[in-house]
Amino acid sequence: MRRAHLTLRRPIAGQPVPARQPCSAAELLGPNHPLVRGAQLRRDLLRQSLVTAAALLLGAIGAASGRGWGLPLLVAAAIVQLGLGIGLALLTQLQRERGALAQDHSDRPPGL
Repeated sequence: MRRAHLTLRRPIAGQPVPARQPCSAAELLGPNHPLVRGAQLRRDLLRQSLVTAAALLLGAIGAASGRGWGLPLLVAAAIVQLGLGIGLALLTQLQRERGALAQDHSDRPPGL
């Protein structure tokens, strides 16, 4: 039985070596990893906050021009924006705690 011939590929002087494409955290860690899910949640919260900011602006314009829908929209958008801000702050704190825990456990030998 014949074995496959293995060669070591070395770059020839003057020829560029193709660089590896950077991979995302989801590709590296998997889509269900807590860090990946946290990053996705942060992105979703920021996107929702941007939409709510537009509703806040529209409500403020409506309230300033005396429209009947302006003040209720302004109040509702402000409440939603407050909730999104609290959620983002809690997510940030959770990610800091996870990072501190990971840093604490990195000093220990494997298996402990």
